[in-house]
Amino acid sequence: MQDPPPHSHNASDNMAEGSQGASMDRILQEISAVGRKLEGMDSAMVALTAETRSIRLEIAGFQSQI
Repeated sequence: MQDPPPHSHNASDNMAEGSQGASMDRILQEISAVGRKLEGMDSAMVALTAETRSIRLEIAGFQSQI
């Protein structure tokens, strides 16, 4: 028996591609979710940086009074 050429498709290939497509969709959804989490973390870091700057200014104000 001869093996089919590597570029030929049969029913099992089509099924594998279908599940691979579903896996790719799931992976893309997970990447999107991670992206949203990173955006949220970025916003939190900006807020934290602003808060830190405010605290530093308060400390500098107290130090100048001493």
